[in-house]
Amino acid sequence: MLDREYDQAQPPTITMSVTTNRAGIRDNRRKIFELENEVHRNRTDAYATRSVIQENAAIIRKNYDAAFSGNRQLINYNTDAIFRNRYAIIRNYRGDTDVQVNFREAQTNRAKLEFLAHRSRLNERLSKISARLAESNRGLLELNREILDTNEELVRLNRDAITRNTELLNAGSDVSTKATPESNAALIAENTKLIAEIRARVEANRKRNEEVRAAAQRNREAILKNSESINARRREIEANGAKIQENQARVASFISNL
Repeated sequence: MLDREYDQAQPPTITMSVTTNRAGIRDNRRKIFELENEVHRNRTDAYATRSVIQENAAIIRKNYDAAFSGNRQLINYNTDAIFRNRYAIIRNYRGDTDVQVNFREAQTNRAKLEFLAHRSRLNERLSKISARLAESNRGLLELNREILDTNEELVRLNRDAITRNTELLNAGSDVSTKATPESNAALIAENTKLIAEIRARVEANRKRNEEVRAAAQRNREAILKNSESINARRREIEANGAKIQENQARVASFISNL
């Protein structure tokens, strides 16, 4: 009833413009409601994906510690024990003649060279790994800068929004009296254009997040296989350790029987 009375009080051209604008506003309101759901769903999906990625990073770190600080130290202990056994065996070779002494000393030198060759190759590997870790850190540093830039943009957006709110408050509630059907139509058209832009971005974000989530799941499978490999390698290391212990007992008998 009120709408009919309002329309009857307006000239025909204005009435038609008001009716058209009202329909445009109603259509935009529905689209905005749908956009709100899609934007918030993307936000939820994005945080869920980041959670998977952060879990992957934590497992990778655990695997790194298990492989380097755990398995690597056990392997190094085994290596030291192996060459200690070898030195003990060689140093107890007979040395009744100069030829025997030279043989023993040359074998001692050979054992030391084999250990140094092993250590040198390992140092090379460590150096290459350190270089890749440094490169990874540079990537993380760049990512942190991007996060800082994003935070700066958010702070600037909040500052501008506060300024806009202040302007609206200063304008007062009578600002609507300056509106015309033409200015309303222009605002509605701008809103419709902005809705289309946001919808395109929402769709792009959804597709990107799906791709990232799929990649994160593939990474999770590879990471878990890596964990299994580390555990299997530890069992091999422990088996080698048991054999080394057996050899140590034989070396002790070898020395005592001389």
